[in-house]
Amino acid sequence: MLTIINLPPELFAKFCTFLSPADLLSLSQVCRKFRGYLCAPNSSTTQQIWKESRLQFISKEDMPPPEGMNEEKYVLLLMTERGCQICKKNKECKIYWEFEVRCCKSCFTVNTISKDIIKTKYSQEFLDIIPYRHHVGFFDNEILYWEKQIDLIYSKYCNLPKENLQSWLNDRKHTFNSIMEYSKQRISKDKADTPYVPSLNFWPPISMLEPVELPSLSFIPQFIPIRRNNTSIQSPDEPKRNQFIKSEKKKSTIKFHDNYTSSHMKGKNFKNKFVHRYG
Repeated sequence: MLTIINLPPELFAKFCTFLSPADLLSLSQVCRKFRGYLCAPNSSTTQQIWKESRLQFISKEDMPPPEGMNEEKYVLLLMTERGCQICKKNKECKIYWEFEVRCCKSCFTVNTISKDIIKTKYSQEFLDIIPYRHHVGFFDNEILYWEKQIDLIYSKYCNLPKENLQSWLNDRKHTFNSIMEYSKQRISKDKADTPYVPSLNFWPPISMLEPVELPSLSFIPQFIPIRRNNTSIQSPDEPKRNQFIKSEKKKSTIKFHDNYTSSHMKGKNFKNKFVHRYG
């Protein structure tokens, strides 16, 4: 009985031409047989399946993969919707072609190292074959390397015999030139494919703004009273108000004095009345 598992490789490859890269990735995880069909780096049929899927389903990606990278790895690298390849959490990521990795900003910061830090540890002969990336900072530009890439290449560099070292350096130099040239082409292509959208924060530039003449402030009325010789301008009713306050204070003082006098005379009058009544 013919099932999808028992399909001939020719029919399987024909069916895969109708699948997107995400579907091919899911299909490669079904069983070992499908994984062998879709994850064979040395198979021309496998590479053709991924290439046709890339050209059909990924827009504006007609550039071939960089030298030394197969179509499967190239297509998986272009799938930015899958997010960061390192933390597997952040969906906002970017492809760094110098390092052949897709990651977010935080993972990029953690996994890169500046040339100023390692230039005393490694020889210039070794650093000349390591791909790097120019990072634009606030004050200056710095050259960044991928730390894991340095460790991997440096282990090979140290274990080589002297008679094979120069030929290995020449091969690595050729690979380095190819990677850096491909990175430049990808950067220019991404700039050409990205539509220009002016930023609202910096548009229009200050140089394009016409100078505006501010109006004179002499016409604004002054509501604050002008003080002259530590005195303020009084209203016509101010003397009457002061006279009323003084009279009220005087009345309250007289009333308080009468209450005080009557409270102290109460004991004396009470004693006189008691003597008059009872003798």
